[in-house]
Amino acid sequence: MCLQAERDPQQHAKVRNLIMLDGSPALVTAYTREHKSHFQSDSIVEEEAQALCSYVLQFVDINMMELKKELMSLPSFADRVKKSVEQISATYSNLQSEDLALAFDLYYKKLLMSLKYMPRRKLGKEITLIKASDSVDMTKNFSETYDLEKVCDGKITVHTVKGTHNTFILEKGAKEVSNLLSDIFSH
Repeated sequence: MCLQAERDPQQHAKVRNLIMLDGSPALVTAYTREHKSHFQSDSIVEEEAQALCSYVLQFVDINMMELKKELMSLPSFADRVKKSVEQISATYSNLQSEDLALAFDLYYKKLLMSLKYMPRRKLGKEITLIKASDSVDMTKNFSETYDLEKVCDGKITVHTVKGTHNTFILEKGAKEVSNLLSDIFSH
């Protein structure tokens, strides 16, 4: 989207900032490639079940093999999504089933896209990376900017917030991230 906005700034005038929250294209690609064997099988049912398991695991601690087996035994994709949503809703009753199903759809498409998409040129816009102080081990293979310099010719600003990938946007970290975002959008 940012590359499109850069090509046609009048049509996409609202796209002024690109802010990454503890992530980058390189990190998403590495994560997806690490799990690529799970998402590319001869069975679409297995591929969907594996993706759903990975999605559910972001919310709750599960026995992935048991859930995958259970999901694969269900007759339809809709049933597999419904079961996955039930797993999350058992812990997070405040989340709407429709929202969780839509979020999974977007998550799955993002995974598939990250395996295939390769931009033809670098982004010229400035990028702000707000990252967790205790990032996942995978980030140790990247530069301080999570390799954003490989996809961006613009200025890259990095802020580090205390916490892990899952916690840096909670409690004290949420306030710090909020302040950083407010500062970015005030300019």
